[in-house]
Amino acid sequence: MRKITKRAGVIIGVAALGISGGVAWAVWSITGTATATATAATAQTITVTGEAYNLVPGGAKDLLVKSNNPNDFPVQITSWGSPTIVSDKANCAGSNVSFTPPTNPVILQKGYHEQTVVNGAQMALSTPDACQGATFTLTTTVSGLSTQP
Repeated sequence: MRKITKRAGVIIGVAALGISGGVAWAVWSITGTATATATAATAQTITVTGEAYNLVPGGAKDLLVKSNNPNDFPVQITSWGSPTIVSDKANCAGSNVSFTPPTNPVILQKGYHEQTVVNGAQMALSTPDACQGATFTLTTTVSGLSTQP
């Protein structure tokens, strides 16, 4: 077996450096771009209805509030607008009846919900006989915000 001299060791070392240097020059720098898209949902209108039966002058009845939230996220009711109340009977003003909305905050998960407001529908003591058998319709706006599940 041959003994490697200093001179041969230096030549081998320089040759190895030359080979590794050539490999380093063969590495390329590459850049690129990436894109992604997402589509936001469109908020849908919530619906709220209420029912109260057999009101009498000076009395109050429970108001059953039914709501539907078709959105894929909960909605917190933040305010109830000033209602317009009308009667289906002549000589019977809608102002003979008043409604009390549910207490805020009401959070509606997706789907149908029912909530009872104790004594939520009231009839004025001075309500005239013309209001017997009348149906009162309340129209109002309900405002809300999306909230975390």
